[in-house]
Amino acid sequence: MKTQNFSKRVILALALCVTVFVAGAQAEPDQRSDRQRIQSVIIGKYVSEMDLLPEQSERFFPRLRQYQDRLEAIQRGERETRMELDRMSQSPEASRESLHGLIGQRRQLDQDASVLKQEFLGEISEFLTPQQVSRCSILLDDLPHKVRQFIREKEREKARAAQPQRKDTRGQQQPRRRGY
Repeated sequence: MKTQNFSKRVILALALCVTVFVAGAQAEPDQRSDRQRIQSVIIGKYVSEMDLLPEQSERFFPRLRQYQDRLEAIQRGERETRMELDRMSQSPEASRESLHGLIGQRRQLDQDASVLKQEFLGEISEFLTPQQVSRCSILLDDLPHKVRQFIREKEREKARAAQPQRKDTRGQQQPRRRGY
């Protein structure tokens, strides 16, 4: 029974990966494969960590995508507010009223993100077990940090690979230099 459920999960994860692959086909070529790999890892992480059954996955992933889309809009607002605060910190003409407005806007965006997460977790609790919902809550917090860390590491690897390689001259006799 457990082997059969595991097989179903693997097949489901592969099907979801193919879906992500097709959906990612519209992305730019270099970004496409990285984005697909990241999405595949994320999908696999949710399936395995939450121990999702195929029926649960069919209901969970569309809702997760909606949550992520709405959260991205909030995060865009947070980035814009942060950039405006940064500009304000460097401007001698900045007023207290505009500062308080931006701080209030930032607080509201934080609250919106928190409410959105609570609504999402409440919605999926209708068809997932309490253990799955609590695991999802943890993943929602942890995965973005891990994905950013993964992306940073990949960027460092690409930067290292792009740098010209220095030859190892240790142990080799150096040619004599003439003192001109």
